[in-house]
Amino acid sequence: MAYATLADLERRLRSTELVQIADLDEDGVADADVVADALADAGNEIDAYLSGRYDLPLNPVPDLVTLWAVFIARYRLWSAKDDMPDLVRTNYQDAIRQLTMVQRGDIILESAAKAEPAERASQAVRGTTAAKVFAGGGLKGFLS
Repeated sequence: MAYATLADLERRLRSTELVQIADLDEDGVADADVVADALADAGNEIDAYLSGRYDLPLNPVPDLVTLWAVFIARYRLWSAKDDMPDLVRTNYQDAIRQLTMVQRGDIILESAAKAEPAERASQAVRGTTAAKVFAGGGLKGFLS
């Protein structure tokens, strides 16, 4: 699921940057399908970190997740270019670091519904008890 939109990218990036990285047909406008693919890839990457910890897709989407999606999509769009700015790489690395912290439980997304961790959901503990070996007066006369 895409956790950010073209409008989110437009709010965070200069319009010239978005055209520079997403205008494959060189008509002066960011290609909607190129942006949609980058946003979908970002959503899939985010889901990979959050799976097992949260019910997916996140709904409502926390603002922090939208920001991560923008940073990841921006990085993906720049990855096809030879001159990726350091800030783009740093923003991406920060997003991944924070997603790793969510995965470990160091950051909690308060507005997202929690899922039961996958390892607990798939493993049920079952047990049985044997019949009593000693009942009531079972040792009567044995200990004197």
